[in-house]
Amino acid sequence: MRKAYTVQEKLDVVKKVRDGVSQASVSRQSGVPAGTIRGWIKNEEKLQSAATECHDSKGPQTKRIRGADDTTLDKALFEWFTQSRHECIPLSGEILKVQAKKMSRKINGDNDTFKASDGWLWRFQRRQGIKSITVSGESKSADVESAAAYPSILRDIIDVEGLHDEHIYNADETGLYYRMLTDKTLAEKNDPRQKTGFKKAKQRVTVLLACNKTGHHKLKPLVIGTVKNPCALHHVNRSTLPVVYQSSKNAWMTAYIFK
Repeated sequence: MRKAYTVQEKLDVVKKVRDGVSQASVSRQSGVPAGTIRGWIKNEEKLQSAATECHDSKGPQTKRIRGADDTTLDKALFEWFTQSRHECIPLSGEILKVQAKKMSRKINGDNDTFKASDGWLWRFQRRQGIKSITVSGESKSADVESAAAYPSILRDIIDVEGLHDEHIYNADETGLYYRMLTDKTLAEKNDPRQKTGFKKAKQRVTVLLACNKTGHHKLKPLVIGTVKNPCALHHVNRSTLPVVYQSSKNAWMTAYIFK
């Protein structure tokens, strides 16, 4: 079986030859054919570039070298990415693809044929060591500057994708605690129980409301409960309901339900 060598292993073999060890001796010691070693020596500059430019966790341990088709675009996009993350602007793969299209058009002109495919995005993230993380906690207060900057990003997305008002929706979700009692009550003036509390019922559903920019298309409210088939919906034609019902373990929104 043919063995796949990492970039670092290839560089180690080349270094031995550069240090004066004969290719035949290195071949015997490493088990690498002499012809393969000659190929590595010929491509030493590419191997060095791969070792220094690969930002992912594997770094020189990667076994396959595939550089960017457009190194100018790759470098510009990564600089934009690092600057945006420095400003704590949340980014997604779709935003990266839109920004890449915009930059490629600016770099290569109107005849640009660049396609920001899912495969391109995966390779870019792998080259640059970019991974998806969950932002949690509230170590930072509301980022007013990022919020103010986002409309321009949204305009770029609308422009690149050729979207119209009927394609643009605003959506928001809320939790409905349908059994929770109010914090206030009526009580007699001297009633000793007037400040006595009680454990609140926290059964909830999540509700998502959405409407497009023109106001002509209001989606049915999405209601998410914890039970897939609640008793109240037995023998009910759900397509006739004024809402769309879905379920998740905690009645929370999931990526699957949102899509």
